[in-house]
Amino acid sequence: MEIGQDITITLCCVDCINHDLAIEALKKSKEKCVFDRVLFLTNRDFTLPGIETIEIPPIRSRQEYSMFILHELHHYIDSDFVLLVQWDGYIINPNAWTNEFLNFDYIGAVWGHHKDGFRVGNGGFSLRSRKLLLATREIPFNEELAEDELIGRKYRPLLEEQYQVRFAPESEAEKFSFETTYPARQPFGFHGLFNIWMALAPNEVEKFIHSLPSNVTNSIQFFQLGINYRDLRQFRFAEAIFQRILENNPAHSDARSQLAAMTSPPASKPISRNETCPCGSGERYKNCCGKIAVTSIPRGATREEDIQWMLSVALKHHQLGHIVHANTIYGLILHEQPQNAVALQYSGVIAYQSGAHENALKLIEQAIQIQPSIPDFHNNLGLVFQAIGDHQRATECYRQAIALNANYVEAYNNLGLVLEATGHPAEAVTYYESAIALRPDFAQAHWNLSLALLAIGNFSRGWDEYEWRLKTPELAGEGKRFTRPLWNGEDLHGKTILLHAEQGFGDAIQFIRYAPLVASLGGASYLNVNLR
Repeated sequence: MEIGQDITITLCCVDCINHDLAIEALKKSKEKCVFDRVLFLTNRDFTLPGIETIEIPPIRSRQEYSMFILHELHHYIDSDFVLLVQWDGYIINPNAWTNEFLNFDYIGAVWGHHKDGFRVGNGGFSLRSRKLLLATREIPFNEELAEDELIGRKYRPLLEEQYQVRFAPESEAEKFSFETTYPARQPFGFHGLFNIWMALAPNEVEKFIHSLPSNVTNSIQFFQLGINYRDLRQFRFAEAIFQRILENNPAHSDARSQLAAMTSPPASKPISRNETCPCGSGERYKNCCGKIAVTSIPRGATREEDIQWMLSVALKHHQLGHIVHANTIYGLILHEQPQNAVALQYSGVIAYQSGAHENALKLIEQAIQIQPSIPDFHNNLGLVFQAIGDHQRATECYRQAIALNANYVEAYNNLGLVLEATGHPAEAVTYYESAIALRPDFAQAHWNLSLALLAIGNFSRGWDEYEWRLKTPELAGEGKRFTRPLWNGEDLHGKTILLHAEQGFGDAIQFIRYAPLVASLGGASYLNVNLR
């Protein structure tokens, strides 16, 4: 995939210590997207296909790296932007790229350990404009802080005020990459050794573990990676990590105790709810995996029991919006059980949620071939067909879901949406009513029903149903903006009414003509229009 339009972007890694790992990170990102230039700045002379290597003086420490990035990197970058990656960060989902990222001078993962307004962002996988590179030449170097902390926190006000550097908001940063926070969607890239489990295919893990130099295997992040694999019941990988740690550091008591615990039946000590979550998110356990509440099973369980446990964990992650974590666990399951229909189907759902519709169709259709009698599979396949505009196939899927489960509320509502979208609002009314009959408080179905009724001219009932919009997740906030009660048509004499432009300008312009009628009812009227 090519990123950018008329804007040039360089993919760059600066590394004089972990040469092979840095090259591998560049290759992985280079395989995902097309860049104007792929650049490796290092202290050795490499000849690499498709990667330009420039020799620089040795960089031996984090402080020297920070100094180089702040004060020297601009000499080597002549493009509009640079995607700066480290050896433990690269592109994992090219479909998540949006040119909206180019509206900012700096964008990196949100820091989970900071709780203030300066949480963007981590520099291990970051997009930076040339304007930023030139501005950071003026930042005084501080040996106690890494370059991304200096840019994103200590000197951010200076960069914003004096150099008009634009930092991405957290909402955009979360789409771009992640490190110590759970991404709400499949982001463009990631950073962090403890997150590598979400980026490596199962057949790559052991080779990766044994390729790491001692400076990496002695890190807390590598130990955390082992904990993550242990918690995923990927014991072979966890054992390989702890053994690798002990090869270089036989006195590492934590690695030795973890290895001993995995080779003997005793259950491990339960995690305190206030401890840092072992998954690597940086959050407290009670605010992270503690929410998952999946009962653990002992090491001696059968592999089928392990798979079922992993599936339950993946589903909980999925429900909580931890899309990358869920998708990775589905992938681990499918590596061992390629015909696991549930994992296939939910992998397809994540592909649909990420906009990868072709892959979603392939995965969900494969799941249906294995287990054709599960209504959810057909309903979710219908959502994918609807997303790509194939309304006929979507209709067939929803009808099949209903045939398998006559009480499938969501399928009735989805079928109504397709019928309305294809010019059959009267028929759509029937299906919305069926959904509401099964679930009277189904706000979205009421809201959809209101639009269909208005489309066929049933204004009295349509406007009544329209009030359900204030109970739908999409519009619920509109009804909470004001503390005063809503007007229900009662006498206005001696009262004041606020007319609020609730939705788009088109609706506001169309309906403002009724304001004089409200004023004629005797109350004082004020109009509130939000011009954002």
